[in-house]
Amino acid sequence: SCRNLANDPEAIACLSKLPKRDVFADKEFSDYLTKHGVYVSVTTTPVRLSRLPQVFETLDLSLVKKVFLVLPKEFANKKGETYPAVPEALLKLPKIEVLTPDEDFGTATKILPALEKLKIEDPESIVITIDDDVGYAPGMVAELAFASFKSHAAVAAGGQPAEFFGLDRSIHWIFPKRDSVDILEGVSGVAYQTKFFLDDDIEKMKIWVRRSKDCRFSDDFMLSHILEQNGISKIVIRNEYIPEYVPFTYGFKEDARHLGAKGEYLNPIKYQACGLEIQK
Repeated sequence: SCRNLANDPEAIACLSKLPKRDVFADKEFSDYLTKHGVYVSVTTTPVRLSRLPQVFETLDLSLVKKVFLVLPKEFANKKGETYPAVPEALLKLPKIEVLTPDEDFGTATKILPALEKLKIEDPESIVITIDDDVGYAPGMVAELAFASFKSHAAVAAGGQPAEFFGLDRSIHWIFPKRDSVDILEGVSGVAYQTKFFLDDDIEKMKIWVRRSKDCRFSDDFMLSHILEQNGISKIVIRNEYIPEYVPFTYGFKEDARHLGAKGEYLNPIKYQACGLEIQK
């Protein structure tokens, strides 16, 4: 496993050796790609921006039309803090496009501005979100995009049932038991089709984020809830091309959104609170 190595460079070297396949061989998918795009979208914090290039070291972006790097004009976690210059290593990526929304939507910043743009420019597209502190298999983007296209579902390499986060379905009715997985985990990479989300859905998520600090850091929860409401299936896949993803060491430091001051796992607490906010 690439997870059991001593440091990030060793993990990157291990991931880069994982196999990938030619999804272009599927004529239906290949035809789709001549008309519509596959996009990658990511956000980060001012402190982590300099680290972001290593996330892209292993990813094969050959079928991607654009990579959206979403950097709000002001970082909401610290009033008045802005982003430093984008590292040259990122700007050299031929498909990078920096989006600078006026508002910071917390962890949902990695997808909301991209969705707004794509709903106008490429509404039949696929957008894949990634995290800023994880190493991915080279074939992850192709595998998730291909699986989403074929299944007409949102697809991730990781996900959990509601009970994993302590959600009581009798209280948090937003996840009736329908799929084998309730919440797709963004850390693993997630492929969404732009058309899965209505304009109303984007506005709803913005409102939830503005009203609730818990929702501000619960993008996986909100997105999975919207998918549930819209009748979109959620699927987790693992195969030889995406056997795992590897959290980098800096992802466990004090600025990690899913950890508390003492390193405690906060997602169950945040999701329960955000769920009650959504029900208001």
